[in-house]
Amino acid sequence: MAAYIRLSQWVGRKDLTDLWGAELSPQATEKLIKQLKQRCQCNGTIVPGGAPDGGDLIQLQGDRRKDVRAVLADTPWHFVVYEAPLALGT
Repeated sequence: MAAYIRLSQWVGRKDLTDLWGAELSPQATEKLIKQLKQRCQCNGTIVPGGAPDGGDLIQLQGDRRKDVRAVLADTPWHFVVYEAPLALGT
């Protein structure tokens, strides 16, 4: 499975770490975001249909790319993680 991570910088606001491409069931997605929020110690949400590919988008507050990679490495799903280009002001 491929997973994409991107840092979204809001002009004058906080950074968001975006994760998408993980084609998981709704229950598995909820479990993954719970693990991410615990590991990163931040707030996060699932945006249905918010990903560039039309799938679900997981957003975490702050620059959490290293933590997301570590969590994905520890999950039972095998992800290939790609770094997507920076998105400014989206």
